[in-house]
Parts: sequence; C-alpha cells; structure tokens
Amino acid sequence: MKRIDLHVHSIHSEHPSEWFMQRLGAKESYTDPETVLRMALERGMDFVTITDHNRIEGALLLKARYPDRVIVGVETTTYFPEDGCKIHLLLYGLDEHRFRMVEKLRPNIYRLRDYIREEGIAHSVAHATYPVNNRLTVAHLEKLILLFDVFEVINGGRNSYFNNAWKEVLSRLTPAHIERLQRKHHIAPFSSTPWVKGFTAGSDDHGGLFIGNTYTLVEAHTPEEVLDRIREKRTQAAGAHGSYRSLVFSVYKVAYDFLTSGGGGGGGGRSLFLSLSRQIFEGARPSLRERALYSHLRRKLRGQKMGEILDELVRDISGKETALSEARLERVFLHVRRVSDAFLGMLAGRVAGALLDGDLVDLLVGLSSSLPGLYLIAPFFSSLRHMYAHRDLIDGIRSSLGIQEPPSAASRVLWFSEDCRPDPSVIRILAPRAHVLPVTPSPSLPGTSLPIVAEIPLDPGFSLPLPSPLGAAELLSREQPDHLVFTAADPVALVCLFLGRLIGASTTFVFDPRGEGHPVAHTLTTHLLRHTDRIVVHTEEAAARAEGEGADPSKIHLAPSAAEPVGV
Repeated sequence: MKRIDLHVHSIHSEHPSEWFMQRLGAKESYTDPETVLRMALERGMDFVTITDHNRIEGALLLKARYPDRVIVGVETTTYFPEDGCKIHLLLYGLDEHRFRMVEKLRPNIYRLRDYIREEGIAHSVAHATYPVNNRLTVAHLEKLILLFDVFEVINGGRNSYFNNAWKEVLSRLTPAHIERLQRKHHIAPFSSTPWVKGFTAGSDDHGGLFIGNTYTLVEAHTPEEVLDRIREKRTQAAGAHGSYRSLVFSVYKVAYDFLTSGGGGGGGGRSLFLSLSRQIFEGARPSLRERALYSHLRRKLRGQKMGEILDELVRDISGKETALSEARLERVFLHVRRVSDAFLGMLAGRVAGALLDGDLVDLLVGLSSSLPGLYLIAPFFSSLRHMYAHRDLIDGIRSSLGIQEPPSAASRVLWFSEDCRPDPSVIRILAPRAHVLPVTPSPSLPGTSLPIVAEIPLDPGFSLPLPSPLGAAELLSREQPDHLVFTAADPVALVCLFLGRLIGASTTFVFDPRGEGHPVAHTLTTHLLRHTDRIVVHTEEAAARAEGEGADPSKIHLAPSAAEPVGV
C-alpha cells in the first residue's frame, strides 16, 4: 500500500492557534513547500500534499512542478452558524475555482457540506475532538457524524487517548445511532451508509520536524486514485500519535524559525532560546557570541550550578543529529527542565530574601534574571493543555450514543503527600476502583518522587517546598491521571491545581485545620478550599471550618470512618 501524510503545513499557513505562538506574533509555519516535499519523500511517502490554513498557494506550486506526486489540499476553517463553533476540515483535489467556492461558503458548515457532497470533493474532518475556539460540545460532534463521512483518527498533534477514543466511537456507529441523531438534529447524513466512516491520518506538522511520521495507507497508483479511495472510505490510518514533548518542540521550532526570520527582538530570554534552539535543530556548535552569553548568565545568576547545567546541555545537543527521535526528545527535555528549574530556584530564593529584607532592587533584579527560564517553559504549559484538556468531550459523546468505554484499568489517582501514605477512606470517595500512585517530594520514600527546586524560607525554621513545574508537568503527562489529591497547603498543591486544570483532571484537597499554623500556610489553605473541585474532611468540625473559609458546601465530603482496601 502507498503512503501519504494527509495533514502538513507550510509557510503559507499564517494564523497560529497555539497560545505561545500567538503571543510571539509568529506565523503557523515557516517550512518551505519544497522542503515539505523533500522530507515527505525521504521518509517513505509515495504522495505528498500540503494543507495550509485557508490557503492553497503552496500546494498549487508543488502540483505544478510534480503533478504525479502531489495532491492540492487545504485545511479550511468552517463554522456552525448557530453559535460560531470552529471546525477544521481537510479538503483534497481542489482547483482554484473550487477553492474560491469553499472560501465563499466556509462561514456556514451546512452550506459548505452540501457543496462538498454535490461536487464529490474528497474530505476528512481534522482532529474532530479538539475545540479550536473552545465552543465545541457533544452536540457538535453528533452533528459532525451526520455531516461528514471521513475523519482524521490519527492526528500527529493529538495524543493516543483522543485519537483512539474517537476512532473507537466512530467504528461502533450503527444505523440506529444515525437514525436517532437525524431525528434529534434534523440533518441529512452525508451518504447512504453514514454509519460506515472512512479514516485518515496526518502529522499536522508545522515545524518541519515530524512530516511523514503519521500517514494514511491507500491502494493507489496516481493522485486521482488516492482521491477516489478517500471518497470511497477505503483508506487506513497509520503511524505515530502525538506526544506532549513532540508538541513542545514543534512550538520551539516554529518560534525559532520566526525569530531567525527577523521576527521579534533578541534580548532577554530570547537570546538563550535562540542559542539553544540553533543547536537543537541545526546541530550547530556554540559560537563565540553564544559562549559569551553563557558566561554572562553564570555571572548574573551568581552560581556554578547554572554554568554546569548549561555546559552539559550544550555538550549533549550541539554538533549532533538534528532528527528529534524519542531518545533525543528525552535528553533535550531533561536538560531544558534542569535549566528552567535552576532559574526558578534562583528566582524563589532571591524573591523570598528580597521580601524578607525589604530590598526592592534585589527583587526586581531577581525577576528580570528569571526571564530566560520563563521563556523556555511557557510552551510546555500551553502544549500540556492542548494535548490533554477536554477529555469530557469523549465521555460525553460515548454517553450520548450509549457506547460504553472499553474495559480498562481503574481510575488513576496521584496522591501528593509528605508521608507517601494514601488514605483509603478518601480514595473511596473518588472512585469505586482506583489505582493510586503516591507522589512525594522526598526521593528517599517509596512511590514517585516529585523534584523540588528550592525550599522557600519564610521564617526561621519554616519553609515551603517549590516543585519543578516541568517535573510536575512531565509526571502528569506520563501518568494521565483522572484525579489529583493533595494533603498539604503548599506550592506543590498550587502547581498541581494549576496543571490539573490544564489537563482536565479533578482535584481534591484533604483538609486538616491543624496544619494552618503559619499565615502563609493559612492563605494557601484558603485558596485551595475555594478553588479545588472537592474537599475531603474527617470531622464535622473541619467541615464547618472549611465552609467558614469560603469553601462551597456542595464540594465538602466527610470521609467514611472505614473503607474497603484500595489497590495501591
């Protein structure tokens, strides 16, 4: 069977949807169309397409030069007119006339669908469960099932959970499902067999890093036959799913291309970002200017640890291969985490000292010195949200269609505590069956260790642990928990509360009023009581105290005095 990556972007895509890229002012991609073709062929693709956002210039350019290899594609943005919900729709085999008609009709997904059906245009709904403008609901997914017959079920920018879950839902559709949805939404199905869906796959590459890693298999010898197989729903999805790390480095690559093309400034965190990115993506060795930058950072940060970390990072990434294999992603991520942790630890110590001493100048110096580290870690948080949020949509469409989730492991719970001893009575409230992973800031205790970058001194004999944000993000990405439980009001809980919101995991605070001795601890406790999804207490007195501190009474749960043993 022949291979084609059916979702690739080039420099002709202009408007990014990713938060970090929007803040930079960058384009969606800086990959030249010829580079797309070269990389696709080098990686085993038999045919090539470019699917830029609402543009076909790059695809037309390649089609004119390589007519026997190239299919003209576009990722068109269309809308449900009733509420403005955006949908990305991949269309193939367009000429300029058809593209003009698509542009005219795309503000209304119903009119656009009718035109696609009338003209027999090969199509695939891209990453259907990703809410492009945060308006996507289960009702929209139901309508998409009626409106279209072909769906992208492996998107290289989405993780295996979303890709596999959506494919599983589509694979289990029956005529009864379609009939019920048609009565509910009054939409005519796309074809006479709308419960049978066609499946495609594409890398959704923006940075020229992962072209051809995800692809569609098809029995075809010409571009025209590829289009026929898509229309006939006779294609297979194959290749790699996306990962949190791969998405981060895609963002890094587009940002690097943007900055080296003349976009943005070059000071502060951008200088370090540009230097490290040049070595990661081009395999270059550090220049004299870059070595001077590292020396300046060592002096500015007043410590040898940062210098050692930077030296190790540069030795490992410079002058080597530029392909981002999983092993290389692992190494680069570890180094970036260590650099950002060192910046954060420096910032915490300096800010705490400046606040205790009342030294405003040192406070401002500490904040400005942390900018390079903040610049490095920003894409990690936006990518984590992009990759893992909105799991409720999958649960919702399964429930709506009456399709039960396949038998799987019990709910996954991350239990954050100093003693690493989960309380079965609390776990019983969260889920009838649970797999609990204890997480502790101490590497000497059993369970999983969460890296601590600094102890923030507040008073003599009292400090708070500051966790590694990227260490916590990596933990959540790896474990993909359903529930996060924390038992102490400290920065670990705040970081996990923030990350839990990003990935859509529920959060639970086990509240014990006896742990509120310090004013800062009391402030953190109040914040957790007001913002976590669930508060568990062991006494009526603690419940009353929690409510008095502003907790929603409906979120307060009294732990049972005894519970069945829970597997840990």
